[in-house]
Amino acid sequence: MIYKAYATWLKELFPFGINANESILISGPGGSGKPLVELAFVDAWLKNGGSVIGIPLQYPSLEMVDHSMHAIYHTDLKAYQKHVLMISFNPALDEKILIKNRVISANLILPGVWEKTMDEALSILEPSKLGVLVFASALNLLLFNERYKDNMVVLIKDILSVRKNYTSLFTVSNNVYPEDIKKWEDAADNLMITELNQEKVLTLFIKKIKHSYCLQHQKIIPIDAKILSEIEIVARSTRNKNIQAIKAIK
Repeated sequence: MIYKAYATWLKELFPFGINANESILISGPGGSGKPLVELAFVDAWLKNGGSVIGIPLQYPSLEMVDHSMHAIYHTDLKAYQKHVLMISFNPALDEKILIKNRVISANLILPGVWEKTMDEALSILEPSKLGVLVFASALNLLLFNERYKDNMVVLIKDILSVRKNYTSLFTVSNNVYPEDIKKWEDAADNLMITELNQEKVLTLFIKKIKHSYCLQHQKIIPIDAKILSEIEIVARSTRNKNIQAIKAIK
């Protein structure tokens, strides 16, 4: 199934639409705007009638996702309430998951919890013809726990390479655990790389594409430099806190 893009720059990249049944990995150095690029695909998925599950690991609150969507793509997630569900990563939890106001809290690092959480989320969402898109950002954070690191590498690689009952759209920093990130890059159906120069110009490079027709393989993404800087400051602070909590998981 093909879904059409809505953001102008995304339509220019994929004028005939994007294959809904293929995984996408957006990789790049930390602070290179990956989640903001990711949200263009989320925006398109929702506007094509799909449902989404979000796992924003680098944001301190789920409201930040709503804020970014509205500021950049003029989309109000509240208008899609029945088709949006968020997962809040909580390293303090054990294997239990908590559900409140369409937000699921879970410790996704522990064995079996990712699968359990997804099953619960999929049971809550309204069904849609396009299906469910699971978008997650800064997934490399889950590798900072030495005990469960290898399990997470295998889990994410499997999600990217094997067809699940949802479509995956993930972002990772490729300057952290680069050998493990390379395994994820190789596993993904579609691989895109972001770069952000000193002038805060964000560029997206299409490195690997499976079936979707891509008109260009390099595109400057017109996101305001002020928004990029604001998001990076918030994300950097949250990353530092999350890394310490993740390392402490037993």
